[in-house]
Amino acid sequence: MQKHLDWSIKNSIRIVLITLVAFFLMTLLNMIFPVFFQFWDNRINDQIYNFKQTIKGNSTINPYIIHLDLNDTSISKNTISMFDRSVYADSIAILHRLKAKSIVLDINYQEKFDADIDGKLAQSGKNHGKTYFPVIPQSVEFSGTNKIAPLDPELEKIIDEQLALWQPVVKREGNPIVSHRIITNFPELQKASHGIVHIAVESDNDGIYRRIPLLIQYKNKYIPFIELKVICDYLKVKDSDVEVYFGQYIILKNATFQFGIKKDIKIPIDLKGRMIIHYAGRWADSFAHYSIETILELKNDTQKLEELKDEFKDSIVIISDITTRGKDYGNIPIENKFPLPGIHSNFLNSVLQMEFIKKFSVFEKVILNLSIILILSFFGIRYKTIKFSIFATTFFILFQFFNSALFVFFNRQPDILVSNISFLLSAFSIIIYRYIIEERSNLQYIISLHAAASKFVPTEFLQFLNKLNILEVKLGDQIQTEMTVLFSDIRSFTNISEIMLPAENFNFLNSYLSKMGPVIRENGGFIDKYIGDAIMALFPDDPGNCVQAAIDLRLKLTEFNTERRIKGEIEIDTGIGIHTGNLMLGIIGEDKRYEGTVIADAVNLASRLEGLTKYYGAGIIISEVVYKRLKDPSLYAIRILDYVLVKGKKESIAIYEVIDNSPDRCTVLKVETKLLFEKAFYLYTNKKFSEALEIYNEINQLNPDDKATIIFIERCKHHIQSGVDDNWIGIAVHLEK
Repeated sequence: MQKHLDWSIKNSIRIVLITLVAFFLMTLLNMIFPVFFQFWDNRINDQIYNFKQTIKGNSTINPYIIHLDLNDTSISKNTISMFDRSVYADSIAILHRLKAKSIVLDINYQEKFDADIDGKLAQSGKNHGKTYFPVIPQSVEFSGTNKIAPLDPELEKIIDEQLALWQPVVKREGNPIVSHRIITNFPELQKASHGIVHIAVESDNDGIYRRIPLLIQYKNKYIPFIELKVICDYLKVKDSDVEVYFGQYIILKNATFQFGIKKDIKIPIDLKGRMIIHYAGRWADSFAHYSIETILELKNDTQKLEELKDEFKDSIVIISDITTRGKDYGNIPIENKFPLPGIHSNFLNSVLQMEFIKKFSVFEKVILNLSIILILSFFGIRYKTIKFSIFATTFFILFQFFNSALFVFFNRQPDILVSNISFLLSAFSIIIYRYIIEERSNLQYIISLHAAASKFVPTEFLQFLNKLNILEVKLGDQIQTEMTVLFSDIRSFTNISEIMLPAENFNFLNSYLSKMGPVIRENGGFIDKYIGDAIMALFPDDPGNCVQAAIDLRLKLTEFNTERRIKGEIEIDTGIGIHTGNLMLGIIGEDKRYEGTVIADAVNLASRLEGLTKYYGAGIIISEVVYKRLKDPSLYAIRILDYVLVKGKKESIAIYEVIDNSPDRCTVLKVETKLLFEKAFYLYTNKKFSEALEIYNEINQLNPDDKATIIFIERCKHHIQSGVDDNWIGIAVHLEK
């Protein structure tokens, strides 16, 4: 009893430690690789964002936010030019008549274009009083003699004055984005702007716009995002009532809403002062949109302008260019090719509706992770492997619903990826640990069974069938693929075996095969089956691996024969045939008896080529397909051997002999006479038998044991004496095995 109790306590402690280590490890990895985790967190949250949009539709849309768009329709009618600044000047003037409270021009005009028109634009903004013309901050790295061009003194003075007019109270320091220079509007327009504001919004690494830098540091002061300044003015929030806590939130104190209701607004921000954008809906079906063309047509229609006053009075109007040519588009979590001026309206709506997306604080993350650790540890201790697996799977699914519900209903964003991976890592670690403790004997049995089975059915064979072990295979499992087939056979084995006792036969074969098997595996192949004394091996990758294996097999045979010669035993010889082609690999048989096998013409042809080795006195014969698939045939000593028609084939093939596979004198001389042999073969196949015979005789004198040369000498003599038909192309027919 005491022993069982000690075991239980030890394992309970280990399970808790496993869970703690998993969460600590993921937290550490998140700190080391924040970009990776943020990327995938964003992608997951985007999916939840789309899910929210699907089931809930648009958020509440504030009716006081209006878009005034320069669009493709207006441009295509040639009634308006996108480069005509007077269009915007007239638009601002009309909006002033319509009692629009704030006007945002989402365009920066750095240079003057036309003195009259530019003056008109600046004057229209000045007349309205709360028109905002943005600057574009730039973050520039420079060193040495590289300098940033200073601003025009007049602009510098205007910027300094505007910077001084609106500065928030920083209560908690952070790591804000710093700008070393800004692209301003031309002086008159900049002066007409109701303060200095920026429109610098950049996408995340994946090209999706999710965040707005609400404050950018410039000359040790802060330039607000254009709509932050707009909303502060709109809700009558003084700069002294704007408190900034980097990494937490920006507080707009005493914001005055309709009917004089005052509230404090907390805008969540990160350490860089960025807010996650809460998109109220897609571009086309969210905020009110008016065409600039439509508004300009009413310029002289007092009656219709009066009718529109109710729509525009006290509103915030965002004037922007959303033409295709303007290219002011980007991807957001819920829509591709979203007009980026929509970021302005969504920020305004988020503040006015006090609806923000908020990341989990450090404290909340700790509480969430500790809760998961306690739950997993508790059930990991109580439940065995299968029950815990079911619980963990169920709990994980519920956890996904929990994360989704947090965003859909409460606009909260936990670190989903870190929590999920921590959860899965902990759960899997507990499962593995319990499995090792509880099922060790079964595991050992399965491992032993699998090891035994792999000796009968190669592991590589199962892998090609996508099976982990022999227990998973079923009748009819099959796959078609291209491989190189190697057939190796001991010559005259029947005669050799007849002089040995049964035990001696098996000892001899096992001794031989134990030498050959490792060579095949070392060259990337696997043995499909033994057919008596023959070896059939498959090579799934480069045919060169198979050719090299054949060469090594022949060299290993030399070592094997040396050992036998020392013992006074008979030396043996082998032939090897190689062919590459498509084959079907699978399981055949019936319910009571299965067998893994390979079915293909490629197998038959490799076997036929092995059979020809004895006829040609060759150690290794490869097909033309194999030769052409070699990445670099020059790495091997290979000579063309013949054109043959073998049993079971309707068309002839070229065959080649690999001749650098043995240190014996005949093989060495084959390498030395390779070029002569190929020249003679060329003459032979072109019916120049006398010339070919002369070279073959020369080769025979140098290497009288070259059987292939002797064959061609006899053929040349026969053809010289008997002649050949006009359609003769030098094919040797071999219809026997």
